[in-house]
Amino acid sequence: MRAGRGIMLAGGIAALAIALSGCGAASDGPTADATPTPTVTAEAVAVDLSAEPISGVGPTWPHPGVPFPVPEGARSVTLDVECTGGERFEIGVLTAMSLDNVQLARTCTGLQSLDWPVAKSASPTLYIWVPDGVAWTVTPHFSADEFETDETIAAECAAFGEIYSALMNADQGYGTYQAFGLDEWTARVDAAAADLDELAASSETSMAPGFTQLLEMMRSPERIPGEISTGVILNDLIGDACGVNHTPMVVNAEFGG
Repeated sequence: MRAGRGIMLAGGIAALAIALSGCGAASDGPTADATPTPTVTAEAVAVDLSAEPISGVGPTWPHPGVPFPVPEGARSVTLDVECTGGERFEIGVLTAMSLDNVQLARTCTGLQSLDWPVAKSASPTLYIWVPDGVAWTVTPHFSADEFETDETIAAECAAFGEIYSALMNADQGYGTYQAFGLDEWTARVDAAAADLDELAASSETSMAPGFTQLLEMMRSPERIPGEISTGVILNDLIGDACGVNHTPMVVNAEFGG
């Protein structure tokens, strides 16, 4: 999606018909012509969705961030992020009340375009992390169109979140908190593996190879009890498909606080 300036049309067209009755009584007299219908031309009301570029040097993350005003009527935004030097950067458009606290990571190799939904009820803040001394520019292009979520990706992210939560809780319960023994750990991991097997087999997204790779690790005879999830880097397995779709994977911790 390439968001741009949006134009909304509002207005009305009114029509008035005036009928003139004849004055004569004769049946064969001339009849009055209908008066042409006057019209009012619709007036276009432009909604200004333009925004100025935001520039800086070095990180604004985690604090204080940069104010990110959203024009009235905007429902999505494309962020053109520009930086060079090959450094890694992370960016997020976050609100205190939003559950969509997604941060996306890329590399400073010129212009990168990233799409974001726009919160309807809160003023977001732009956060960006780059190494000290790296200059960056973010140019927002707002749109009145809603952000388009891929529901298939959303469903797989939700399902994988539950599976990974079960795996992480098995590892932490056994290895970190000693809440149960090896038999319980084995039963939990095997149950999570069965669920992941089904998800990997039915997956229709780019995450399928990562699901299969993790499944092999969970079922490997060389697996180390309590340490499977600690060695997993999710971005290496499933990329940032859930983040780009703005349906981030949710992990529910059973232990800790």
